[in-house]
Amino acid sequence: MYELVSIGKWVEMEYAGRTERGFVLNESYRGVRVAFPNLKRSFFVQKERLRDIEETQLTLEDFDLMIDLALDTKDQVWFQELAYARKALLNQLNK
Repeated sequence: MYELVSIGKWVEMEYAGRTERGFVLNESYRGVRVAFPNLKRSFFVQKERLRDIEETQLTLEDFDLMIDLALDTKDQVWFQELAYARKALLNQLNK
């Protein structure tokens, strides 16, 4: 099971009968917000439903590229989520 939430960490979960992969944007009282590129959306998920799938974590540069993509596609919600997640990762790196 997924214990520690790390911004940018890739995870997977069962959704609508399929295994979907996404990356962690943030954590709050509602659960863990995960962006699912294949679904083109993000939503809150209970930690217990998530499985860690790899040791790779998104870098600040990865977030910058995705922010550019969100701006290009005029996806304001995704842009805001990515900007928040980038700031959280920057705070983690500066600790």
